[in-house]
Amino acid sequence: MDTHLEKPKTATTLAMVVLAVSFPTFLSLLWHYLSGDPTIRPLGITREALIDSGDLEGLVIYANVAWDPTDTNYTSDKSFAQALKNGFRAKGLDLSVKTHLSNQGSYVTYKIGPSTMGPFPASAAARGINAAVSAYRMNVPYKP
Repeated sequence: MDTHLEKPKTATTLAMVVLAVSFPTFLSLLWHYLSGDPTIRPLGITREALIDSGDLEGLVIYANVAWDPTDTNYTSDKSFAQALKNGFRAKGLDLSVKTHLSNQGSYVTYKIGPSTMGPFPASAAARGINAAVSAYRMNVPYKP
């Protein structure tokens, strides 16, 4: 068997595999370049990461959660934060949650641009969702 014929065949196969693996990333990067949409960037950059880093343009709703570990309403600050995110998601909006420990009960404060809503006790945090959504809608037109 001629080994000098197998080397180019192996190199061609390897090159085709590399191209096939990298082609979706290339298309994603090309689409990001053409559209300017930061959520299309390759390598798994998410909308949540853009919100947390402050790179997302536009108005963002922030929830500052003071968590009291002795509070029996929720099992953890993560479950409380997820409940808040689900409440805003039901309204079609995303929420960025920051938590810190408190020894004076659990409460949440919403910040939307220059507006601050709260503090609301954890048991009444859902009432603050409607107020925060209204403040958001005053600054960002509603698009159904």
